[in-house]
Amino acid sequence: MNLYFWNNGDNLNFGDVINLKLWPKMFSHKILSNNNINFLGIGTVLNHLLPQNQNFVVFGSGYGYGKIPDKLTDMDIYCVRGPLTSKKLGLSINKSVTDPAVLLPTVFDIPQDNIYKYGFMPHWQNSNPIWAEICNKKDILYIDPLDNFDSVIKKINSVECLITEAMHGAIVADSYRIPWIPVCDRKNPDFFMFKWLDWTASMKMDIKMQLIPCVKDNFSENDLFAIFEGLMKSLRYLSKSITVSERVEELMIRIEKMEKNYLL
Repeated sequence: MNLYFWNNGDNLNFGDVINLKLWPKMFSHKILSNNNINFLGIGTVLNHLLPQNQNFVVFGSGYGYGKIPDKLTDMDIYCVRGPLTSKKLGLSINKSVTDPAVLLPTVFDIPQDNIYKYGFMPHWQNSNPIWAEICNKKDILYIDPLDNFDSVIKKINSVECLITEAMHGAIVADSYRIPWIPVCDRKNPDFFMFKWLDWTASMKMDIKMQLIPCVKDNFSENDLFAIFEGLMKSLRYLSKSITVSERVEELMIRIEKMEKNYLL
């Protein structure tokens, strides 16, 4: 199985690395060793930038960062990330399940030690030593989305609440039943609200983003302290446990269906 996901170079983003960690634990060896399967899993990768000479299996991907894929009808689509992706691509709403990162707790049993009251995880493009320094002074656990997978998932499970600009920080926290607060830097050219709304709609949630500054701007330390103080008072989000269970069950059913189809 050839995994296709967004690759930003030497330091892979946590949300994309989940593909490398999750799927080998979800599919059989026969599926994983089938080199005829070009697999689109976690990520906002359904766009015109996909290679034109390949047919893809789609399992939980989202639309964004480009035009609608040219060869959509040639794709074997088991599910997509959410209802907004389904609508954008003209698919049946039944194709909408949720982001497959919700499956992580089924294969990674991470102890929750709640060492920190709050954690902060920026978007990978906003990973910056300044954030880490501010967090350390406020006794907030800084979680770098470019850090290795094991470290990030352990740190997420070390907080009582995660303040996150990284969508997969929120998804993973939610799947492990850790409340989260969504934030965004409006100066980030890669911030994409569509994907957040796509995922949260799949989990039956409405959210409101809190704004954070770009650390490259001239903010004083006291200004940043005040911003974190305000964020700590913001509304926390957590999907209903029954919704998580339903989404996990549906994804497992579709994994089983794909196994049967490709082992025939």
